[in-house]
Amino acid sequence: MKRLILFLTIVCSFQLLAGSGDEVRNGGGFAEQYFSYALKTLSQTIDSCFKNLQCAPDPTQKEVLKKIKDSLDLEIESEILTFTTNVKRPGFFTVDGVERMAVTGSFVGSPIYYNMKLLYQYGNAQVRTGQAIQSLIHELGHHQRISSHDYLEALGAEVRENFENTMSELPYKTKVSHLPINKIGFSVIANGSQEMDFDKTNTLVLIFPDQIINITNQFESLLSQCEENSLTPIMNKSLHFFNLHWDFKNDETTSPDKFLSGNVMVVCKNKYSRIHRKNFSFNMKIKTLFSSQYKYLSSELVQAPVYLYTEKFKSLRDGMRK
Repeated sequence: MKRLILFLTIVCSFQLLAGSGDEVRNGGGFAEQYFSYALKTLSQTIDSCFKNLQCAPDPTQKEVLKKIKDSLDLEIESEILTFTTNVKRPGFFTVDGVERMAVTGSFVGSPIYYNMKLLYQYGNAQVRTGQAIQSLIHELGHHQRISSHDYLEALGAEVRENFENTMSELPYKTKVSHLPINKIGFSVIANGSQEMDFDKTNTLVLIFPDQIINITNQFESLLSQCEENSLTPIMNKSLHFFNLHWDFKNDETTSPDKFLSGNVMVVCKNKYSRIHRKNFSFNMKIKTLFSSQYKYLSSELVQAPVYLYTEKFKSLRDGMRK
């Protein structure tokens, strides 16, 4: 009943807030894109947690995560993310005397209102994908009628830690002239870099303040490197990205071209679980437009990825021990 009253209070307050001059946004900034990306990929993130015996080891935790995962299609369809200030409605984000990053109701599909005052400082996003995942697990747990903030915060931390151990994120930062900080212009994420799971291709994603761009398909031609014959047919092919870094040799602040370098591994697994891992280096040009913030224009490989070496293993277990 307490959660229901809170939900009704939030809805009524928001209706007043939305017409009172506060800023209300549904995805027009860097922090918002992190939350959008985290929500869209939360099903895979939870699956990754399930595969790790150390992630949310308590059976009741896994049950909650399964309920959250099973409800994600409806949550996403309901467009649950809303970002707002509380300037005109003091106390909108205050729960139990504490100003929260987010408030929501107790039902699947309830809006989640995010407090932009806590998401940004000096115009710089204060959250990244890991924090967004932890927060979403917390708020979506409330949708499953769990009221304990401490329990959901701990559960979100478990999923976040597992995610951050299986991904790499590389922000492109620019100097803010009048402030002692570097501001994130945009970011690249390689999601799911988990050596124990070769069956699924990683995704390589660019996150800009106004959009998310999946650039994984620019590497899919490398999957043809898996040599197949009638005696040992290939059962699974996948791509994995690592060692990402910005190449600043030819980079100028005013230049629209930014250069991303790294490695991509093509994993080929045949019907006998024998694995070939072919490693390549790559360099990618990302063309941007900068005014008050970076905007994405295009991306392309500077040249075909360069072959480095091949590793062969008799089984997946041998590959993991490497």
